[in-house]
Parts: sequence; C-alpha cells; structure tokens
Amino acid sequence: MDSEDACWLDGLLKNAAAAQRLRLERALRPCELSPAQFEAMRHVNKRENLSGAELARVCALSPQTIGVVVENLEKKALVRRSADSSNPRIQRICLTDGGVSVLKRAVVCAAKAVGPPIVDAMRGEDRAGVVRILTKLARGER
Repeated sequence: MDSEDACWLDGLLKNAAAAQRLRLERALRPCELSPAQFEAMRHVNKRENLSGAELARVCALSPQTIGVVVENLEKKALVRRSADSSNPRIQRICLTDGGVSVLKRAVVCAAKAVGPPIVDAMRGEDRAGVVRILTKLARGER
C-alpha cells in the first residue's frame, strides 16, 4: 500500500466516524444528551464510582472536558459526585436513578440510529475482517 492509499483509507475512516457521530447526535437529542455525555454515562454505568481522571481516560477526553461534561450531567441530576473515602480531593461519580432511566432510553435511541448502518454495511465474512482491523487500530497495533 502506498502513501496515497493510506491517506485515502484514513479519510474514509474519518468520514465514516463523522457520519456515525452525526447519527448519534441526532438520536440523542430527544434524551437531551450530547455524545460525550452519553459516553460518560455509559462508562459510569459499567463501573460506578469512577474518578474524573479515570472517566477522562476511558472516554479519551481531557480532564477539563470531562469536568464540564460531568458538571452538566450533575446539573441535570443524572450523576452525582461524592468525595472518595480515602482521599477527599478525589470526586467519585455515579449515576442517579434518573440517570439510569435516561441512559436506558438513550441506549435504545442510539442503537436504533447507529446500529443499522453498521450492520447493513457489514454482512457475512466482511464483518469479521472489519472488526479485526478496527480492533487492531483501536489498540494501536500494526
């Protein structure tokens, strides 16, 4: 593969990701969530009591950005923060009951919007190959 092909493939990946993000943004509007808020809530739901730094890492966002995301979720009463028992400077984040409810609804909305384009684009043998390639890329493997 030459440099031009590599750049072309990189562009295709970026365009596909942008299209998926736009579908997700539109799907989450009725839930009044941004994609970043949705992602943060999904991670907090999986592993409750994450610190802001841990959440920033798993969401691949800066600590400053995740701070704003969590603050906005807290204003909507979807998450709450509490001081860590061993270090009061660390704030642990968990979903509220309202947050759990909104997240359940948002997952359904997101799945309906972003799932079909992916499933329709990947049928049969192509799917395994694409999953393998994307997994390698996400892990930073060559």
